[in-house]
Amino acid sequence: MKDRQVRKHGKLYRKYQGRDCKGCPLIKFCTTSKKGRIIYRRADAEPIRQYMKKCKGMKYKALIRLRKALVEHPFGTLKYWMGQIPLLLRGKEKVQAEIDLYATCYNLKRVTNIQSIQVLLQQVHYWGIKYT
Repeated sequence: MKDRQVRKHGKLYRKYQGRDCKGCPLIKFCTTSKKGRIIYRRADAEPIRQYMKKCKGMKYKALIRLRKALVEHPFGTLKYWMGQIPLLLRGKEKVQAEIDLYATCYNLKRVTNIQSIQVLLQQVHYWGIKYT
């Protein structure tokens, strides 16, 4: 079997072509090509295969469950508040400012659910921050 690297669809593939296909009695079950069987495999197929194998493990699934519990909830809440995140601004800096504003609102709501407003205002007064 000979192989070489080729580019298809902007990605690098290894092209494997059988040398002894013409003399093989099973060629009719393997391919209809007269040149023999040709197999294309992505050059980075092995790391992808290893990653997919890792994703099926229990440790990885536990991490995904933890992520869903901790990280995905704020994004779901923001999408609910904003109606599927229709950002009003354009441009990287403006969008970042808008997302930061939403995150600040989310965090303030979380803080007020944990601590009463009176206690929070006492802490702000203690820190010497002017508010009106």
